[in-house]
Amino acid sequence: DGRRRYAALQEAKISDANVTVLPAKSPTEAYLAALVANENRESNNAHELALAFEKLVAEGKKNRDISKACGKTEGYVSQHRAILRTPDYVQKAIRNGDLPPSATRILVKLNYEEDQAFYDKIATAMIEGNINLEEAAVKVDMHLEQKEGKESGKGKKKSAAKTKAETLTQTVANKGY
Repeated sequence: DGRRRYAALQEAKISDANVTVLPAKSPTEAYLAALVANENRESNNAHELALAFEKLVAEGKKNRDISKACGKTEGYVSQHRAILRTPDYVQKAIRNGDLPPSATRILVKLNYEEDQAFYDKIATAMIEGNINLEEAAVKVDMHLEQKEGKESGKGKKKSAAKTKAETLTQTVANKGY
């Protein structure tokens, strides 16, 4: 905050000003205060927030501490931290604004190593705008149900995801997914 205020004083050609310097409790607290101040002035991109939140967690902060300090929900913090658990090309798409951060809620349901081909197909389709988030969520849920059914060898009752899928099946089918 001081750097911006100092620059404003210089621009206004003011040479004297009263200032109060508040000592931070710790470097982590100072970092958190700077993050909050920057977020209030200008929106950081989702990837920058993910990195900042992850740094704070590595320094001992909990999601609830971060969310409280930032005035956001714990889900907001978790969702942004999840960005860092996605492949580089997904992180780049989020950083560039080609994919919303909320896409991570869908993608983190998949195990990238086990479902790489399906993951890449869904992620690429979202990035290219071929399917929306709701369609992607339905496809992922259906994929996971099919996979679970194969692993257990038994049929399952129709889930809420499958019921929802029935309403989007034609749209998704028309797009080749």
